[in-house]
Amino acid sequence: MRETDIFKLTANQKKVLHRIIQEGRISDTKISKEMNISQQAVFKIREHLEDIGVIEGYAPLINFEKIGIHVLHFMGIEVKSKLWNQFKETEINNKLLQLPMLFELYRVPLSKITHIMVFGFKDIDQVEKFMKKMKSSYSEEFEIKWQYSFSVKNIISQSPLKLFYDQLGKDSQILEKGFIKFDNYKP
Repeated sequence: MRETDIFKLTANQKKVLHRIIQEGRISDTKISKEMNISQQAVFKIREHLEDIGVIEGYAPLINFEKIGIHVLHFMGIEVKSKLWNQFKETEINNKLLQLPMLFELYRVPLSKITHIMVFGFKDIDQVEKFMKKMKSSYSEEFEIKWQYSFSVKNIISQSPLKLFYDQLGKDSQILEKGFIKFDNYKP
């Protein structure tokens, strides 16, 4: 099985996956009652989804404000030739993952940006102190191409559920007719 394999999911697999996305800690018993199938069937479906890599883990959704994170800071960087010549890409990624306050890291195949990083901070002062340290500590390793901070209050969605519906839904024409027109949009 290759990492790029795409699996056709059965209707029951989609339903189980949907419920796990909605409520990560849901029990197989609860799913089985809702779907009117056996608990063993739900267990087998969940186990299969894990085995084929559709489900890679179970992570909680965190309320950032309740843990003191009020500012998200996005940064686009270009890793310099010095690092590419000295380390493999996986080693560079692992080193970047060790940066404090980092919680998301993306590899971007653009010529001017190699990575996008997302950090969480308690306030703008902490962002500014962090950025001064980043610029002085890593100026030889990478260049900061752009950065942007915003309040966690501006997060509109953090759920993969909409993508799940769009990708695995019954309507194969979602891309053709799934767009709204704002001029006559009525919720």
